[in-house]
Amino acid sequence: MACIASNSTEYRGDRRRISRRRILRAVLIPASIAFCAYALWPRGFFLDRAFEVPGLIVPKSYGIRFHWVNAHEMRLIIHRNISLPFQAVTVDFNTGRQRDARNNYPFWETYSPDGKWIARQGELLSASGKVQRSWFPSGYEEARWTPDSKRWVELLKDEVRVHSIASKEQIHIRLPKTTNDYLVLWCDSAGNAIVEEWGMRGRHIRAFRVELRKGGRITPFRLQLPDGMSPIGFDLSPLENRVVWKLMGPGRPAWLSRWLGFIKLGSNSIDERDEIWMSRPDGTDFRFVGGVTTPPDTTALSAWWMPDGKRIIVNHDERFYVMLVTDAIGRDWD
Repeated sequence: MACIASNSTEYRGDRRRISRRRILRAVLIPASIAFCAYALWPRGFFLDRAFEVPGLIVPKSYGIRFHWVNAHEMRLIIHRNISLPFQAVTVDFNTGRQRDARNNYPFWETYSPDGKWIARQGELLSASGKVQRSWFPSGYEEARWTPDSKRWVELLKDEVRVHSIASKEQIHIRLPKTTNDYLVLWCDSAGNAIVEEWGMRGRHIRAFRVELRKGGRITPFRLQLPDGMSPIGFDLSPLENRVVWKLMGPGRPAWLSRWLGFIKLGSNSIDERDEIWMSRPDGTDFRFVGGVTTPPDTTALSAWWMPDGKRIIVNHDERFYVMLVTDAIGRDWD
C-alpha cells in the first residue's frame, strides 16, 4: 500500500508539472507571436501628412547645400562628384516649379540669411563670389550667421570668433577646456550663440549660451535629448521658437535584433534609426515628428525650416516634402 501511495503521489506531481508546462506554453507562445508581430508590423509613415514636391529628385549619394532666395524659393546646390561642376537649381516650394540656376555657386560655404554674403574658411565673399575679406588662422567648422546677416561666428579649437560685416575687428571668446570638440549649433537675434560640446553621448549633453560681445558671459546648460539618441543635424526656426533636430539612435534594442534573428523572424543586424524631433531652443519639451530605420552608417532623413517658420522641408529617399508644423507636432504647442 505504501508503494502504491508513493507512486500515486509521484503521478500527481508529474501531472501538475505537465499542466504548468502546458499553461506556460499556452501563454508564452501567443505572447511571443504577438510581440514579434508588433515589432515587425509596418507603421503609418509620418510623411503621409506632408506635400511631396513634384519632380525634385536628388540621388542619395549626392551632397546637398542650399540657401533661400525669398520666402518660398530655395537655391539648391547639388554636389555630384568632386571632379564635376556643381548643379544649381532654384525650387519654388509653394508650386514645385523648378528652374536651372548658375552653377558657379560655392558648395562648401555658408550663405547669410539674406543671401548677400558667403562665409567660408578664412574668407568673406559677396553673393557673386568676389572675395571681400580674408584672415588667418580660420575656423575648422562651417560658419553660423546671426539672423540679421550682420555677423557670423566660427570656431578655432576652444575659441569662438565673432566676425562683423561692418568691421574687420574680431571678438575672441574662450570656452572651457575639454577633450571633446565644440560645435556652434545656431545664433539667435538676442546676440547669443549656442555651442555644444560635440562628441558627448547620452541623454544629457553639455552646451553653452555665449554672448557675442567683448567679455560676453558664457552660461552652461544641459541639452536633454531623447533616450539613446545622438544629434546629427539641427536648424533654428526663423521665428526662434523651435528647433528641428535630426537624431540618430539604434533601430531596435540589440537583444531584440539577436532574438528575432535566432528565431528566423528578422535580421540580427542592429540597424540604426533616423528621427526628426522638435524642441524649444533651450532643449526642453522634445516632440517626436517621425523616423525611419536604416542600415548602419547610412542616413535617410534631413529637415530644415522654411523662412515662414511654420513649415519644414524633409528630404527622404531622394525626394523632398513640405510639412506644416501643426501636422508634425499638433496644434497644442505654441
